[in-house]
Amino acid sequence: GPQRIEWDQPALEGTDVASYRFVLQVDGVETELAATCGELLASGSHLCSAELPDLSAGRHVLTLAAVHEKGGKRFASRRSVSLAIDTR
Repeated sequence: GPQRIEWDQPALEGTDVASYRFVLQVDGVETELAATCGELLASGSHLCSAELPDLSAGRHVLTLAAVHEKGGKRFASRRSVSLAIDTR
């Protein structure tokens, strides 16, 4: 089946994580993820997950960022640490 990625996503005060968009960068190329996030956990974060885009065989480097828009302004998080994966 399709490959998935999961992560803990903190929400900025006064925002709803459901309004966030998530941008995955695979080997330097950005793609928006269709992510779902659960309820607030005791840690103060939400558990989010999304299906990964189709990846060719080989080694890939992934990073993830959250984007929130408010009042016509775009706020983007720092990119996550790099995650290197090997696909077959």
